[in-house]
Amino acid sequence: MHINPLPLVMLCFLGVAGCSHPPSAEYGPDFTQPGLASAMVETLMVEAGTTRVIHVEISTTEVQISVVRGRDVTSFAYRNGQISTIDSDIEYVGQAIFDPRGFNLETIDSLFAQAATWSGSSRGQRLQILDYSSGDLYMAVTTNPETLPVFFDADGELVRPIVAKDLGTSLAEFLEIDQEVVRVGVEVDGTLYADIPAGEDQVWRILSNERFPTREHVKSESNQPESFHSSMLTNSVLDRLITSASIHLKSPVDSGITMVIECEMGERYPSIHVSKGGTKVVMHLDGTLKTK
Repeated sequence: MHINPLPLVMLCFLGVAGCSHPPSAEYGPDFTQPGLASAMVETLMVEAGTTRVIHVEISTTEVQISVVRGRDVTSFAYRNGQISTIDSDIEYVGQAIFDPRGFNLETIDSLFAQAATWSGSSRGQRLQILDYSSGDLYMAVTTNPETLPVFFDADGELVRPIVAKDLGTSLAEFLEIDQEVVRVGVEVDGTLYADIPAGEDQVWRILSNERFPTREHVKSESNQPESFHSSMLTNSVLDRLITSASIHLKSPVDSGITMVIECEMGERYPSIHVSKGGTKVVMHLDGTLKTK
């Protein structure tokens, strides 16, 4: 393990040394204060000799980066007044390589405060910059014990999750006004998704739920049903369908349901399939039960 005491000028800047008291855990820097985290990240990159970063992690008292050369990952951290290489379980598996200077690390105190409001906890907060999905980079604030992770974009703007229970508004968040779709659905964990035609035997799936930002990927699918336009799924139509499903299921359509809106094979207009607790109903868009 390589250990490099922090230069005196950096310690003075961080308020660790200054020359009024020696550096110690008691007088360590608070990296939530403006400028301190970004300065330490840059110092760690200088120590690493590269800006090819795949992961950043910042707490109130510690900063860590992981860099990649070829496929080899090395992690550098500031802990207890020293910079050192550290053991880490982070591996390079093709995730995005980025320069942390492209992220707003100047207001971590604000990010932590917003995350505490959304997650309900501020215990053990840590901010990470990571490849969330297929090259999509976010800042994420987590807690220990674990609660709801809260995501921010590179500018420090809160990424508001899509709420599946408000289907009309949620669909409008990630679909165009009159988007051609193969299906729209809600999974049992509350994940909202839409499948968009993407050429022969493929669909482009967009997903989101209350815990994570929107993500997308290509999905193979042969024998696709007829596509339809999302403009058919207005707020009033969806509200009527949810009310009708609750009546037919004799149970509120809230948590623990699956829902799929798609055209059945050979049909031009979509139907809605709603399942809960082993009971399933299939309806036309006007809310009436569908019979074979």
